[in-house]
Amino acid sequence: MDAALTALDTILSPFWTRRTPWIVTGCRATALAHEVTSGDRVSLAAVLCAADGMATASLAREIGVLEFLAHQPSVLPLLGSGRAAGCLYAVTPCTDGISLKEQLTREGPRRLTRCSRR
Repeated sequence: MDAALTALDTILSPFWTRRTPWIVTGCRATALAHEVTSGDRVSLAAVLCAADGMATASLAREIGVLEFLAHQPSVLPLLGSGRAAGCLYAVTPCTDGISLKEQLTREGPRRLTRCSRR
């Protein structure tokens, strides 16, 4: 999985730069990153597609739900998703332990930047 995550870092680096090591739990890996253009903190989630069909299906459902609910201001937006380097990945804003309502009140509406490599 390490080689796939390194390749994924390279592919995503024009958009998001990883700031913490990948944390692998089961078949899913997560990390914190910064959006290159704005510097906003984001959360990266990735599943190695060949590793576990259930984990891949779970992340795919999560991506689908976030896309379906994109118009809802109380749901974290999906900033990017796709398949790259043999992984399915999703990118969402990092809220640092505060509620989305608190973050929206403090910072105002979020702008959407989308990179999809499907």
